[in-house]
Amino acid sequence: MVSILTDSCNFLEKVLPVPLKNRLTDDGYYVWCGTYIKAEGKYHAYYSRWERNWGFLTGWVSHSEIAHAVSDNIDGPYVFKDLVIGPGGRRFWDGTTAHNPYIMEYKGKYYLYYMGTTAPEHITDGPSGYSPDWWEYRNRQQIGVAVAESPNGPWTRFDLPVLAPSRDIKSWDSLLITNPSVCADISGRIIMVYKSVKYTDGNMRDRQGPVKHLAAYSESPPGPFIKIEKPIFTNPQKPSDDSFIAEDPFIWYSKSDSRFMAVVRDIEGVFSGEADGLALFESKNGLNDWAPSEYPIVLKSSFKWEDGTQSVSRVERPWLMFDEDGKPVMLCGATRLSSGDECSNSANVMIPLKLK
Repeated sequence: MVSILTDSCNFLEKVLPVPLKNRLTDDGYYVWCGTYIKAEGKYHAYYSRWERNWGFLTGWVSHSEIAHAVSDNIDGPYVFKDLVIGPGGRRFWDGTTAHNPYIMEYKGKYYLYYMGTTAPEHITDGPSGYSPDWWEYRNRQQIGVAVAESPNGPWTRFDLPVLAPSRDIKSWDSLLITNPSVCADISGRIIMVYKSVKYTDGNMRDRQGPVKHLAAYSESPPGPFIKIEKPIFTNPQKPSDDSFIAEDPFIWYSKSDSRFMAVVRDIEGVFSGEADGLALFESKNGLNDWAPSEYPIVLKSSFKWEDGTQSVSRVERPWLMFDEDGKPVMLCGATRLSSGDECSNSANVMIPLKLK
C-alpha cells in the first residue's frame, strides 16, 4: 500500500463523529479484525467472525474464520458475500482457526495474510474459558497467506505458514507469532510487522513469555521472509521492559516522504498519553527504527457517534482507507457494541476523517 500523508499528520484533528450506519456486523457472530480494499468496482471487507455461543473473549482462538463482504460505498453497508477461510482439518497448521486477516494487492494479485492455528485431536472442540485446552490453540499461532487473482477469489491457501516461530528458544518469537501487518515500499520490497511471544520454561498448555513486536522483509509476498531480531514499539524510557504496551499495528508506506507509518493500539498510553487509544509511529526502513510521530495520538480510548453518544469501548485492529489521491479518509477498527468483558455484540466501524 503506497499512500500520501496529509498536512501535519495530526490525525486526532481529522476524526469526525461516526454515523450509526458505519458498522459491519454479522448476525449470530462476533465480528473483529476488518481489512479493506477497493477493487473491481467494489469495496471489499475481509473480517474475522466466530459464533457468539463460543464466547467473546475466548471463542476466537478455536473457532474464528475469515469472511468476505462487499459494498458500493467506502463506508458501507457491507453485505456478506462468502466465506474465505474456514476450518480445514486439525492436521493442518491452520486447521481450526483463521483470524487477523490483512489484505494486500501486489502486481495484480491479492494476498490475504492471516493467523492460523489448530490443536491436537484429543483436545475437545470447545475449550471453556482460559482452560489448559485453550492455551493449546493459542500457543500454536502462526502466520500464513492465501492468494487469488481476484478479490472475489477463489483463494489458494498453503500447507505451510509463510512465517513460523523461531527454532531458537531464546528468540522473541520462539513460541508463537500472530497479527500480521504488511505493505510494500516504493521498490516493491515487502515489510511485515507481527506480534510475537517468547517461549519460557513449561509446556504448550501454559501461558508463557513476554509479548513483543518484530519485523521481517521479503522480495515477494509469499516469502521467504527474513526476520529482524529486534523488538519494536518498545518503551523508550524502559527499553528492557517486558510489559505488553502496544498491539495491532497497521502499517503503510508514505510515498511523499519515503517513510513507513503505523497506527498502533497504545495499551498503557506510553506513546500518546492516551491509554487504550491509538498512536502514530514512523520509520525510515520499516524494520528497526520505529518511533512515535510528532503528533502521536490518532484516536482517544473512545469515539463519538453521530447521535452524540460515546462509544462503550476502545477501537482495536486499526485500518486506514485511502482515497484515489492516497489520502486517508476513513479510520476503521473493531469495537464492542456493549460494555463488559463478555459483550453481547461487536462490529467493525468506519470512522470518517476530514480531508483538510
